Amino acid sequence: LVTTQTVGSYQSKIQAYRFHDGCAVFALAGNVGLAEAAIQHSEDALKGSRNKQRTKGELAAVVGGVLAREYKTHISSAGLLGTNCDYNVIFAIRSNVDGIELYSTQTSAFTRSKTGLECAGAGYDVAQFLLRWAHKSDASCEKVWNDAAYTIGVIKRLMPGCIGGEPIFLNLPKDGEIEVSGYAHAKHLETYTAVYDMWSRTLLSAFMDLEDDEVFTRQLGEFAEGIASYRKQWQDKESSGWSNAPPEAAGIVIDLN
Repeated sequence: LVTTQTVGSYQSKIQAYRFHDGCAVFALAGNVGLAEAAIQHSEDALKGSRNKQRTKGELAAVVGGVLAREYKTHISSAGLLGTNCDYNVIFAIRSNVDGIELYSTQTSAFTRSKTGLECAGAGYDVAQFLLRWAHKSDASCEKVWNDAAYTIGVIKRLMPGCIGGEPIFLNLPKDGEIEVSGYAHAKHLETYTAVYDMWSRTLLSAFMDLEDDEVFTRQLGEFAEGIASYRKQWQDKESSGWSNAPPEAAGIVIDLN
């Protein structure tokens, strides 16, 4: 799950909770106050039962029921659909019984993710377009984080003001230890991939000029040589500077107790 902070007030758009038989991570888009209230009620419901070890489906049903009730009360019944009071939620549930599942809400309904990829917020369409080709269910955590960082960097360039503050990247692995990565590594990736995007657009322009093979051939060679050298530069900086990166750049285990 990827989240950021709202422009101006920089309110967190992510919540994480641990309970006796699992843990959950929530990301929200839209009205922060109403969404956070619904998420907090979900937390209370998840922590309220200690009778048995619940499956991920049972845990999701608890969350879905609370979110549906809250949405109907404060949005649907109040006639606020599509207004600045509206919101939606993405949440990942980990059960001690049978592992992890990803879900998302649409109005008062919630659904299990079919692809393992869910996006929310003003940058939804751009994120879906960029991640559709990159997302693989068996990808490593590092690859997923890089894809997410690249996507956020593109959205920041295309939609100024859409993302405020410094993005936070959370991983909910099978062992249930929430890992968070700060912005330092993502900022490096944004810088290098922005240059790649610029060079590739220049090459695309030459590619579409079907009457000038000479220019295309020359730019193709320059692109291949230049981007390989630029990638090596990035690799060298990562390998030499990662150990000296600020603490927020490293993986941090968050104790939710």
